[in-house]
Amino acid sequence: MLHKTATAGKLVWSYTTSGDVDFEIVRRDAGKEMAIWPKITVTSLKLPEYGNKMVTPGEYILKFTNPTNTWFPAKVNCAAEVFNV
Repeated sequence: MLHKTATAGKLVWSYTTSGDVDFEIVRRDAGKEMAIWPKITVTSLKLPEYGNKMVTPGEYILKFTNPTNTWFPAKVNCAAEVFNV
């Protein structure tokens, strides 16, 4: 999931998943990616995972990766938005 912002603000997200996923947030600048939220492995079967982070103008990517080597997919429902503060 990609978010671009022209002003500083607060990036807010919420997601649920049907299995284990690796989650991280990176900022892309001039083709380089820098982690602004560390990669963590989460299972969120019943309750949503949510959080927020103050961000500067730029391009931000919420990355979800299935860490298992199986054919079973992990379904992810996600919403994210940048709010001006």
